[in-house]
Amino acid sequence: MTLRSVTGFVALAWVSWRVVELVVLDASARAYDDLVDVYDGVAGRVTVCVVLFALLFHGLDGARVAVADLVPSTARFEPVTRAAARFGTFALGIPAAAVVLWPVVQDVLR
Repeated sequence: MTLRSVTGFVALAWVSWRVVELVVLDASARAYDDLVDVYDGVAGRVTVCVVLFALLFHGLDGARVAVADLVPSTARFEPVTRAAARFGTFALGIPAAAVVLWPVVQDVLR
């Protein structure tokens, strides 16, 4: 199983979960509030960070594959574009994860 497959599965699972949240919201606003309270904890925020990294990688790697398919002459740059997708994942993901995790870190430092 490739990393692209794993990140695609994570993305699909996250979208499916969001659909479940919308169904719960339609049924009961109070139940929805209880459901999304999970995101305030450490485990919820770490899960969001994992999903964030998965979505970033899946999107950037998908763009890399799309460019390679549309412009076949770029195939010789495949190792560079693969490295660029991974770099972009971390370059964008680490600051985003810091923003997501900051409230938890702030509580620990108090």
